[in-house]
Amino acid sequence: MTTTPPAAATPTTIPDRAFFVLPAANDAGTGNYFGPGPVLPVLCGASPGDERVVAQRARSLPYRRAGASADEVPSGNYRHSITIYRSGGAGAALAELRAAVRACPEQPARGTPPATVRQHLLPDSGYGDESVLFETRTPYRDANGDPSGGDEVHLIRAVRVGDVVSLLWEQGWESTSTERAQFDADSRRAVEAVRRWLD
Repeated sequence: MTTTPPAAATPTTIPDRAFFVLPAANDAGTGNYFGPGPVLPVLCGASPGDERVVAQRARSLPYRRAGASADEVPSGNYRHSITIYRSGGAGAALAELRAAVRACPEQPARGTPPATVRQHLLPDSGYGDESVLFETRTPYRDANGDPSGGDEVHLIRAVRVGDVVSLLWEQGWESTSTERAQFDADSRRAVEAVRRWLD
């Protein structure tokens, strides 16, 4: 007689090992900092999935692009969060996130003089059980805060693995934009870290 082992229970706490480690070439040497704060850009006041959260942890992780000299400032900063949802809640949270981005194509950006930040969903696949990818675009500004041409672009990717969502929000550093190849590579590292933890 054979028996099927019981399915692993969804965890209720999030250990440090659930978070990915940067490769040495991308380590800014500043460490990572766990603490409270937003895990998503403002989306016209929406709060996708909040009522289904079991546990959440978030950290800030500065990084540098490969080949940057050790004395350079970081190339960017990740706000990386991991959220455990009640059974079935993670999929609903991602659906609500998609809807929130669609419902908020633009909104006022913080700062003076006034500017507009635009949000847009991007096609995405190949990450976890499902994923949501979107960008934010804000006009570059000069030292006086006036638009100087072009947009500062940041990417945000939420990836579901079972009842867990890993969300990577690239926030830039001193008006830098997200480099897609680096962001995609670190998104995969984040997913693999979650999978190893859950296994």
